[in-house]
Amino acid sequence: MIIEKFCMLIGNGFTIDFGSRYGLNPSAPLSHFGQSNLSYEKYIHKLPYIQNELFQLAQHEPNEYEAIERFMNSRNYNWDKDCQLRRFLSLSYASFQIYADRISIVNWKWTKWLEQNYKDLIFVVSFNYDLVFEKALETSNIHFFRTGSLENETGIPIFKPHGSIDFETNTSEYSVEDRWQMTTLLQDNGKVTTVPKEDWLEPRLEADIIPPHKDNYQRILSWVKNGIDQFNTRGKDINLLIIVGHSYGEADRQEVDQYLVSLKPDTKIIIVDPKPNPDLLEKLDELNLKRLPTNAAGLPW
Repeated sequence: MIIEKFCMLIGNGFTIDFGSRYGLNPSAPLSHFGQSNLSYEKYIHKLPYIQNELFQLAQHEPNEYEAIERFMNSRNYNWDKDCQLRRFLSLSYASFQIYADRISIVNWKWTKWLEQNYKDLIFVVSFNYDLVFEKALETSNIHFFRTGSLENETGIPIFKPHGSIDFETNTSEYSVEDRWQMTTLLQDNGKVTTVPKEDWLEPRLEADIIPPHKDNYQRILSWVKNGIDQFNTRGKDINLLIIVGHSYGEADRQEVDQYLVSLKPDTKIIIVDPKPNPDLLEKLDELNLKRLPTNAAGLPW
């Protein structure tokens, strides 16, 4: 199969494929992602609303994303709780990534596939907070940068509209303890900085993270707009869009659709998902976008 240029849209299923091999469940931040030795001890006591309310809700709700949604929809939900939730998600998924980084992914099917095909990959939209996709690229010595960040713009552009565990605003004037005491609202601080790994478990001053099942209310931010603009600039060059493990849930649907409608009419689509959402298939038919099959290994080709 010869494809000149393609784009990837990455959802949680990508990380699930990785985690399922090692007992990690990326959809379970409230139960330590299925690993009892993956500890939140360093920071959870600084997040009392999460520890005392959200964790209690999760005991009665088997779907942890549903528990988070119930927490956000509670009558007494406020900016303090929202700030703590976004900080918790950035820190818990940072803990997930630190644990995952101990595992070699050299022989993972996606690492090998990217190593073989990255030269035709011109853009990535990742809805994941974690860095598993980035780790697969790093393992194969493939250069990349995250759009809207201060990173050197060399290699494959990756747009992370729901945030990333290592995104932050400028914190130079605030101590770690100061940051714990502050409630930050959604602010436009221009481009985001990237947090070095040794500081991943320190609180974000502004954790630009979209919680599960929540509409992306940070599309108004400059760094998010930058990613959308970069996608639109490259849209005319995309011959194929590969959607990997994205549920096309209601909260994300409008956001995903903005990418689909901007594609050329003859753009091909590959969905890497054993049970794709019927609504996504219907949307592709509506837009007359032709769907191609995956191979027997569950890879694009």
